[in-house]
Amino acid sequence: MLVLEAKHIGLLVLYFICMFLLVLLLIHLGRLNKKKAKELESANKKLEESQKDLLQTLNELKRTRQLIESKEEEIKKLLTQQEELHSRTNALHDDLMILNQEKQALMQEISQSNMLQLQDGNLDNLNELISEKKVTLGQLENDCREKIQLVSNLEKQNTDLAALIDKKVAEKNSFERQLSEIKTILDGLKTSYSSALKATERRNERYELVLTDKEKHLLEMIKEIAEAYPELRTDLNRIGWSKIWLPKIQGICVREGLDKIGGIYKITLKSDETICYIGQAVNIKDRWYMHIKKMVGVEGKGNEKLYDERYEGHPDWFWWEVVEVLRDDEKKINNDANTFNERERYYIELFACKEIGLNKK
Repeated sequence: MLVLEAKHIGLLVLYFICMFLLVLLLIHLGRLNKKKAKELESANKKLEESQKDLLQTLNELKRTRQLIESKEEEIKKLLTQQEELHSRTNALHDDLMILNQEKQALMQEISQSNMLQLQDGNLDNLNELISEKKVTLGQLENDCREKIQLVSNLEKQNTDLAALIDKKVAEKNSFERQLSEIKTILDGLKTSYSSALKATERRNERYELVLTDKEKHLLEMIKEIAEAYPELRTDLNRIGWSKIWLPKIQGICVREGLDKIGGIYKITLKSDETICYIGQAVNIKDRWYMHIKKMVGVEGKGNEKLYDERYEGHPDWFWWEVVEVLRDDEKKINNDANTFNERERYYIELFACKEIGLNKK
């Protein structure tokens, strides 16, 4: 009887010890969760600050580029005005030279007439002719003075214009230096922004399309043949789609059940993770199929930067991920179109997809 009571007491003590350890474990886990929550909150705050700095710098970059373009346009107009002034000045110099020649000719005629008058003082007609020539000479001298004054004014305008052009060029050079400095700052901010994104732990499972050497060789062959026979390009691209890209993306979608979910997805350039595309889809699988078809030349391209010729034929250069599920047939999740639009806008702003990413502005 005493043995049984001792066993019961032992079990009871063991039970309380286990309960005590469990309570300690729960307290420890609670502290860990609080710590992790604080870290995540700090990371999110850092991300928001980094994003704000990044967008501010991008706006400053845009304004500086506009100022440079404005200065270039002003300089272009001023140079045109300067060229016109040069032409007018040269034309006046030519006119002045002709007037001087006419003046010299008249002076010679008057001198000759005076010589004749000395020989015969009664030639009234000759006096009249000399008077007329003197009047004409006076008019020419007035014209010469006016032309000289006009040339002087134009030359002053030309000097002032040249000084203004130098000033505008100096301003443009200053803005270009600012632009270079802003680009350097922007590169640093992009690095900080990328680090902040990683720290937020927002990423879900990311997928990639990995090519084997044999598949790469086949795609190279298709590209070479398409360059030699452009009329066959679309048909050849369909071969690449059906034999290589479709099985790969199909395998991912079936394995992960992406044909049963919809929401917000993200396509990120592996070589620079600050460059990404955000989209929404009721069916993620169908939308990803469409993107890859456009990227490999099976379907007509849209005007998204995602289909830029730099990335043409290379869906394997990107990470593919679902960032938020808004429709799930199995879990009975089904949000309305407004929610899809709102969440898409949120992520586009969060990742600065229009400013530095691949979404169109």
